[in-house]
Amino acid sequence: MITFTARPGMPFVPVERDEEELLAQGAMTVLALDLDRSDVILNPYSLTGPAGLSLGFLPWLISGATLALHHPFDYGVFAEQLIATGTTVTALPSSVLAALSRDGVPQRPQCRLRRVGSVWADDEQQDKAALHFGEAVEFFDLYSLGDLAGVVLKRETPDEPVLLPLGEIAVDKESEGAVFVETRLASLRDADGYAEILVRGPVVPHGQAEGPLVPDANGFIATGQLGMRCGTTGMVLQLKGDPELLRHGGLAIAASEFDELYRSFPAFLDAACLVLTDPPIGDHVVAAVVPRPGEPVTLEALNKFLEERGVASYKFPDKILIVRRIPRDERGRVLREQILLEV
Repeated sequence: MITFTARPGMPFVPVERDEEELLAQGAMTVLALDLDRSDVILNPYSLTGPAGLSLGFLPWLISGATLALHHPFDYGVFAEQLIATGTTVTALPSSVLAALSRDGVPQRPQCRLRRVGSVWADDEQQDKAALHFGEAVEFFDLYSLGDLAGVVLKRETPDEPVLLPLGEIAVDKESEGAVFVETRLASLRDADGYAEILVRGPVVPHGQAEGPLVPDANGFIATGQLGMRCGTTGMVLQLKGDPELLRHGGLAIAASEFDELYRSFPAFLDAACLVLTDPPIGDHVVAAVVPRPGEPVTLEALNKFLEERGVASYKFPDKILIVRRIPRDERGRVLREQILLEV
């Protein structure tokens, strides 16, 4: 299986996954959650990324469970589908889980949930509000590491998230303590103390020769995500995303590619990509543009221009934002966190 990810300045990086890696990824979820053929998995994530693979596709193949797909995300439809399919296992961002709890969806008599996961996103602090899903429901946390691996960790208590461990991650039960993935922080740190997260293990695929996903001398592969030691033991990680990478529809995409596409529209003097976070699917794409004087600016015209050029639909912006200028640093890199100040 080949999926794709991105690194800054590299829009398309193939991720080649062989049979052993895929089976190990599926086995990690099945063993961690004790899944079997009686389960119904409702998966709201694209099957092109680690969340969809580790939550839905691969556990379905291995356990014989029923797989129901929900994509793109719609809260109301998802709540209805959860009941209609008899879902026993699903995972969502903590904010969506909190909304389901407040709306009483898990308390409906028809609800059959027994395993509920909280999916972590970059820079997200998990919601620690009380989740009312019933005493029979067990919770787990799911981390997607740089489009390379999905890590499933079962919680001890419903309201206490399990932070990603630093070191070997094993699953008990029938796995006899087998290590599925190991995490490490690179030695080089940024000004805020973050370092790149490195991973190795049976679930981690390798990249092409001389590419960005080649293992180092110790077999670790760089994820493109940043982490930090936190907590009193120093054995947990806090995630931080790279501002030059977008998370959209299950893929990591280089923001610079979007910049070039939007800047090529004749009615714009300059343009860049801005994102608005939507936890279930990734980032909503906004085109921040500096229009030429007297030129009308419409989202429809830009998307038609992109369509005529054969651009994939997931690269179309969801909204246009008119700004005075596109802020850049001395090396010409877009300062995305400052774009909204130019409105």
